[in-house]
Amino acid sequence: MTRNYLLVALRGLRRQPGYTALNVGGLALGIACCLLIAFYVRHEWSHDRFHEHADRLYRMTYENRQGEDLPPAAPDEFQAWSSGAVAPLLEADFPEVEHAVRLSGRHTMLFTRGDEAFQEERYFFADPEFFEVFTFPLLQGDPATALVEPTSVVLAESAARRYFGDDALAANQVLGQALQLGSGDDIDPLVVTGVMADVPATSHLDFDILLPMSLFENAMRANDRAFVFDSWNYVDFFTYVLLDENASGEAFQAKMPAFVERHHGEAMVEYPQSFTIWWEPLTAAYFSPTGGFAAGPRGNSTYLYLFGFVGLFILLIACVNFMNLATARATKRAKEVGVRKSIGATRSSLVRQFLAEALLLTTAAAILGVVLAESLLPFFQDLAGKEIAGGVLTSLPMAGTLVTGTILVGLLAGSYPAAVLSAFRPASVLKGAFATSRRGQALRKGLVVGQFTIAIVLIVGTLIVGQQLRYLQSETLGFDDQQLIVDFGHDEVVTENVDAVKQALAALPVVERVSATRSVPGGFFPNAGTSVEDAQGAMRGMDFGLFEVDDTFLAQLDVEVAAGRLFSPDFETDAEEALILNEAATRALGYADPAEVVGKPFDQWGRSGTVVGIVQDFHHESLHHEVRPLSFRVSPWLGQLVLQVDAARAEEAVALVEAAWATLAPHRPFLYRFLDDAFDAQYRAVEQFGALFGTFAALAIVVACLGLFGLAAYAAQQRTKEIGVRKVLGAGVPGLVGLLARDFVRLVLIGTVLAAPLAYLAMDRWLDAFAYRIDIGVGVFLLAGGLALAIALLTVGGHALRAATTDPVKALRYE
Repeated sequence: MTRNYLLVALRGLRRQPGYTALNVGGLALGIACCLLIAFYVRHEWSHDRFHEHADRLYRMTYENRQGEDLPPAAPDEFQAWSSGAVAPLLEADFPEVEHAVRLSGRHTMLFTRGDEAFQEERYFFADPEFFEVFTFPLLQGDPATALVEPTSVVLAESAARRYFGDDALAANQVLGQALQLGSGDDIDPLVVTGVMADVPATSHLDFDILLPMSLFENAMRANDRAFVFDSWNYVDFFTYVLLDENASGEAFQAKMPAFVERHHGEAMVEYPQSFTIWWEPLTAAYFSPTGGFAAGPRGNSTYLYLFGFVGLFILLIACVNFMNLATARATKRAKEVGVRKSIGATRSSLVRQFLAEALLLTTAAAILGVVLAESLLPFFQDLAGKEIAGGVLTSLPMAGTLVTGTILVGLLAGSYPAAVLSAFRPASVLKGAFATSRRGQALRKGLVVGQFTIAIVLIVGTLIVGQQLRYLQSETLGFDDQQLIVDFGHDEVVTENVDAVKQALAALPVVERVSATRSVPGGFFPNAGTSVEDAQGAMRGMDFGLFEVDDTFLAQLDVEVAAGRLFSPDFETDAEEALILNEAATRALGYADPAEVVGKPFDQWGRSGTVVGIVQDFHHESLHHEVRPLSFRVSPWLGQLVLQVDAARAEEAVALVEAAWATLAPHRPFLYRFLDDAFDAQYRAVEQFGALFGTFAALAIVVACLGLFGLAAYAAQQRTKEIGVRKVLGAGVPGLVGLLARDFVRLVLIGTVLAAPLAYLAMDRWLDAFAYRIDIGVGVFLLAGGLALAIALLTVGGHALRAATTDPVKALRYE
């Protein structure tokens, strides 16, 4: 009997290829979209879960605040990086801490091998226990000793291949090979002590070179920078702990206030402040809202939920299409049901027949959807900028969900014709007494409204994301961003001759000015524990962002001076005793007038002196954040040259600077970027989100219109005789087209009205993530509704025009 049901279903579907293609194709496209989003969500949620001890691993975040009776800190006020002094104390104080590991890095460093030079950013200094804490398997070498000696280095496969080639890697000849950190004959070489598998794409730690922490510490102490490792207010490390199997994360967290008081209490008394340590599970680090520098890629859980809803919405639209077309087609089969019942078919057999047909269609759509999803995965990876794994059939939860969903959609789509048509009386139907019920018409109209409501919400979302992105990229930043940045990564050779290098580059015809800095707007900068005399005359300790610069950098960026002066070569004391703050810092110190801060004493990272100037606030971070307190001081620890060039001759400037660089620093590769591009790179995640959102919004419209196309064809067919009569009575083509399209236009308009408040609430909440944002105007809703209406008219217009231009004689002979 089952075989008979399937054969009858196949014959019926073959007789109506257009209906079959619309129904199967629309549902398959919806399933494919949902699967692609499911791949993305699965990829994002799986971050850091591959570690063997992931359930016992925690990352330290901290928050340092000044004053009394302060409200609780917001999540983004905690910093993801911390002091290097804390980890050894944790291991000493708490037996439940099996290991505490620090990582530091993310600044560019020069590695050389023979005549080849490589400027690397994907590296970390790490404590020796790194491989006992994290599951990054070594393919060669001993994980227990790989990072013990200060002259050791561990390479990922990709880095080993880059330095030593495929043959050496394949022959296990990389261990024991030498690399040099920096350039010059007086630098001790590093010895490769391990080769590890490349870091998985689902790790929030992003690196392919590991160096021993002892190498970093020895260098800092030898250069009178012991505070880097000893000060609680120097934050340039990421700290992780592995707790004992029997330890509780909550109990460990509860011990932190006493720990802070024990080791940092005197400093908090001297400069009134609060220092809070918070431990977040490693599996939460990727989506952490904490501020500060990141150890690798960061995710956005809000985007994840939005994409999850988008995927479900598109699948819902596809399912609505499927059920709409199934119910519309079912009304054409009333006479078939009458004939079947008159020759003995039972109601239960008819129910099984309709359900079998629906299940056959949904199964075909599911198979086609899986094929489409796997085929489109490379395009989707490019769009998302991520290496996302597919494999529906290799994932038991995903395969089970797909099978269950296919069966449910098939049963739902087949339930209406099965329940309604199987109850018809044969005599009435065969006499032509059957007519489409108002309930069925209302159901189909309601489903169309729901489809377009969802589609218009997605269109509005796409338009608002685009508007916000354009706003971010066009907003006035408060500094001159037409600068060319050349990275030299704290190179001692360049640093020792930096004045001569600057003079040589400034002499080029396309270069107007040259300065040097450790940080640029939109890039890395550390936080520095800073004490300044506040408005009450007391020294107040705060964490200020710090830009270490030369004495011409601020003038070159053309920042506005609010009070005092900028650094100047004319003041010799600026190199050791001067500090400049921005207006946000003066407000944090309690001053209403920035001029009152000029001349106040400060203490910062072992340097004391006076505040010599205040600059107006400018955007040194993305517009996700309000302008935060920032300080500037002159320093020799610089790693980037900033060249002011003629924007109209940018290509020529790059070529001339590159040629000069080959003479000035032949031992280093020439790496450059433009400041405006570097700043806009902070919005890459927003761009990718907008691209994905727009793509899925377009697909939602396509899926909705497939259903509308089928329903328009059905409506035109149902009214064939009516159209013939109207034409005989003198109705014109425009009037008939309007008659047929009017109902669908009304449904789209209702969908627009319903979508407006939903879209506003969703996108207003999304925009709350930006400190500087656009206002949502009524125009975006009118545009989205207009687009949806235009697309709907194009979809139904063809059917309406074809029906309106049909020969009335043929129309009256219909059936």
